[in-house]
Amino acid sequence: MFFRILTNKAIEANDGKPLPLYQKALCGLTAGAIGATVGSPADLALIRMQADATLPLAQRRNYTNAFQALYRIGADEGILSLWKGAGPTVVRAMALNMGMLASYDQSVEFFKDTVGLGEMTTVVGK
Repeated sequence: MFFRILTNKAIEANDGKPLPLYQKALCGLTAGAIGATVGSPADLALIRMQADATLPLAQRRNYTNAFQALYRIGADEGILSLWKGAGPTVVRAMALNMGMLASYDQSVEFFKDTVGLGEMTTVVGK
């Protein structure tokens, strides 16, 4: 979603011309950073809930669901603690999105321009 929004804005700024690969890569980097930053609290809650079972009984947090985990982490440790460990997650998402989304977009554009295939045909043919 973020990638498509960013590439549409970049195409608009580029007078409707297709984007070069490096601009698609930058859009992928940015989209990955946004998505991972937004999703990091949910990832933290999931990890905490999974790890809870491995802790001794006295140290368990006993979250009943993800929403309660998010609430308690924010209330007990501060709102910014919801983004603990977000740095590596954001960097990983940036790299993955840059590689996957930019190359996907570039290949769809290539097959559309050179062979005349649409996006769906290109996806099925991959």
